[in-house]
Amino acid sequence: MGDVFGLESGDEYLCSAEAIEDTVVAIYPRHIFESVSPADAVLSGQLVTALGHSLSRAREHMLLLGCKTAIEKIAAFLLSLADRLKNTVLTRPMTRLDIADHLGLTIETVSRSFTHLEREGLIETGTGRRSISLRDMRGLRQLDA
Repeated sequence: MGDVFGLESGDEYLCSAEAIEDTVVAIYPRHIFESVSPADAVLSGQLVTALGHSLSRAREHMLLLGCKTAIEKIAAFLLSLADRLKNTVLTRPMTRLDIADHLGLTIETVSRSFTHLEREGLIETGTGRRSISLRDMRGLRQLDA
């Protein structure tokens, strides 16, 4: 099961989503979730786990936007991407402008932050700057603490 999003308590959607790469989206009417049988423990467990992950990501993103410096935001973003992709060599699916929008920063700040992290030896950008190797996970985690 992948990401779960768009679950609203009312009839109005308060959020939107934008795919940054080829994506398969499955849409389920709310009544399906409301009618999950207590006897279907596997499905109930998967649903609760997926919703828990979704809430955790939303909480982390709110904290990131409101409480972190630009460098800390970039470190958190890279660590999150590495965790989701299960790899420390990342092919950035987003442009620097997309990252800036996602993190509430300017593109110039994102560029300066990447340069700073590279100078500190925490990351290494590859050809075309679309590939990023996370060289010092411990250092990035310290920035994200």
